[in-house]
Amino acid sequence: MAPFKRHLRDLWLEEELIEALSYTASGTFGAILA
Repeated sequence: MAPFKRHLRDLWLEEELIEALSYTASGTFGAILA
């Protein structure tokens, strides 16, 4: 059970990271384009 939970946590962390990166990227590009 533990490996499965760890896998879920890794997926969640990855999702969070991607969201944070895309948010930062869009903010940066928004500032550049503005």
